Amino acid sequence: MNEPETQHGASQHPADDAAPYDYTYVSSVARIACYDDLMSAPRITEIQPAPTADFINALSSAIYEQAHQWDSHIPYTVIREVAENYIHARFTEMIVSILDHGNTIRFADQGPGIPFKDRVQMPGFSSATEPMKRYIRGVGSGLPMVKEYLEFNHGTITIEDNLGTGAVVTIGFDREGAAEEAQQQTEADARDALERERQASFGGAQQQASQPAYQQVYPGAGGQDFVQPHYFAAQQVEQQAQPFARQQAYVPQQFGQPAAYPAQQAQPFTAQPQLAAQQQAFVQQQAAAGQFATQQQFGQQAAAGQQFGQTPADPASNLQGIVADLAQREREVLPLFQPGDPLRVTDVVNLSGLSPSTISNVFTKLEKKGLLQRVGKDKREVTSLGAQVSSVLQSLPNQAQ
Repeated sequence: MNEPETQHGASQHPADDAAPYDYTYVSSVARIACYDDLMSAPRITEIQPAPTADFINALSSAIYEQAHQWDSHIPYTVIREVAENYIHARFTEMIVSILDHGNTIRFADQGPGIPFKDRVQMPGFSSATEPMKRYIRGVGSGLPMVKEYLEFNHGTITIEDNLGTGAVVTIGFDREGAAEEAQQQTEADARDALERERQASFGGAQQQASQPAYQQVYPGAGGQDFVQPHYFAAQQVEQQAQPFARQQAYVPQQFGQPAAYPAQQAQPFTAQPQLAAQQQAFVQQQAAAGQFATQQQFGQQAAAGQQFGQTPADPASNLQGIVADLAQREREVLPLFQPGDPLRVTDVVNLSGLSPSTISNVFTKLEKKGLLQRVGKDKREVTSLGAQVSSVLQSLPNQAQ
C-alpha cells in the first residue's frame, strides 16, 4: 500500500508524470467480500465513490459491522488504521476479504506495493505526502500501532505482495489463544482470592489471640482496686444471661394422672457448638466495650439472619458502588438502552455522536460488568442490573456527571 520513493522522496507512481492525483475524492469502488465459509460464494458489499474522508469512514465502518456480525475481536481502530493505508495505493482496486468469522481480515490493492515490508511496521517510516496528510496522520504510526496491539492480544499482521502488483495486508486474531489465556487468568484470580481469604482468616485468628485479656476493675476499700480477670467477668455475664433452660420442661397434669417427666433434659442455648462459639465471641466483644450483653440480644441478632459482627447488605449501596465505578463514556451510553430494545453499534453512534471504536469499547466494558448482554450477532440489550443502574444514573442531578 505504501508508495516506493526515490532518493529525493519523489513518488514513482506512473501517473505522476501524466497528471497530479486528486486526493480530495475517491473515484474507485471498494468491494468487501464476506465469507460465511469457503465452500460458498462470498457476500459482496460495495463502497461507492465519495469524498476521501467520507469514503474512509464508510469503508472502515462497513468492514467493522460485517466482521462483528460474528464473534470478531478486532476493534474498529485497528481496522481503520489499515484501511487508511489505501491512500498510499491511491485507492486502486481495493478488495477486503472477511474470513474466520470476522477474526481474519485481508486488505488487498493493486497499487505500487510495499517494497520494505519490515520498515513499514516500525514507527517513523512513511511515504505519506502533504496532500495525504489532510486525511491521515502520515507519521508512520498506523501499522506499528496495529502490530503492537495484535501481538499483545494474540493477533498477527502480515504484509505480502499481491499478484502482479500491489500489496496484501492481513490482520488476524487467535481466538483459541485468547480463550486459553482468559481461562488461565480466571484460574489465577481464583487462586489469588482463595489465598487472600486464607491469609485474612489466619491474620484474624492471630489478631484475636494477641488482643489483651479483658479485666473488670472494681473500687475496693482503702483505695485498693480489685481487678477481676476477663474469664471471671465473661463467666459471670454468661451466667447472668442464661435463661432457665436447664429446668425441666413442665407438662400440664391431666386429672387423675401424675405429671410425666420429659424424655430428656432441655438443653441450654449453648448446647450447639457453632452458636455457642458465636455467642461467646459476642459476649466477649460487648464486655471489652464495657457493656454487658445478654443471650437475648444475641438471639435477636441471630433471628434477624445476621452473623455476629456482620451487617446486612444494602442493595442501594451496591448500586451506588457500581455507578461510582463507571467511566464517563459508560455513564453516557448505558441510559440510551431501554429494557427489551436492543441496539447496534451504529444505533448508539447516531444517538451519542461518539465514534464506533469508542462505542465498541464501551459495550465490551459494560458487558463485563453485567450491565449489557449480547443479543444475536451484533446487538446488545440492557440487563436487569443494567436497568437499575441506568435508573440511578438518570436520577442524578447532573446527567453529564
